[in-house]
Amino acid sequence: MIDTAVSGNLASAETFDARFRRLDEARWLASRYAPADARRALAALALFHHELLRALGAKEPMIGKIRIQWWRETIEGLTSAAAARRHDLSQELGWVLSGRAFLAHDLHALLDRFDEALDDHLAGTDHAPGGAHEARHHACEAGAVYLAARALNASAAESWKDALEACAIAALNAKAGLPDAPDRFRAARRLIRGAPGDLWPAVAHLATLRPGPAAGPLGQRLEVLSAVFWRRI
Repeated sequence: MIDTAVSGNLASAETFDARFRRLDEARWLASRYAPADARRALAALALFHHELLRALGAKEPMIGKIRIQWWRETIEGLTSAAAARRHDLSQELGWVLSGRAFLAHDLHALLDRFDEALDDHLAGTDHAPGGAHEARHHACEAGAVYLAARALNASAAESWKDALEACAIAALNAKAGLPDAPDRFRAARRLIRGAPGDLWPAVAHLATLRPGPAAGPLGQRLEVLSAVFWRRI
């Protein structure tokens, strides 16, 4: 059910980092500007988010719900006296929680958001632009970016929650090419201006999605560097 499960040796932190880069290079580039232990945490959280996206995209919504429940029980096991499941991402999340126990609440909150979106899928809810179901998809992406920011600086992330979530929604709309993407981007740029430097590895990837021609690999690196250095997207 879960692609990262293994029966032999568990994956290393370097393997997780490589997976992160393959899945989302722009977000991975932004994470390079975080401290080393935070980079490891960001990689694990990004892969967790990817697992939830796979659940949300399941052809059979009930299969997605089962995957969400599996992860819910896994996180509960990591925060209790129960033995951790022999699963590489589960054990890497255990490492994250060993130094950031407060993130358990945020992990469960993110699971709840995906669960609610899957409830809509089970009910056959329409994906109308501006509707309640679209808002739940936005909430899933917003929760993932907020989770990453909390791993970097929990108190600052709480203060900048609205701006961080606006950045997440702007990124989602830009990737989907939605008509309101440029407006979302401009609003996010205004809201995030002045955010503390240690939060920028969670949002600097948005600079690669600004309206206009897409940059090549070198251009993306420069856009992310500029976003972190100038603290603006």
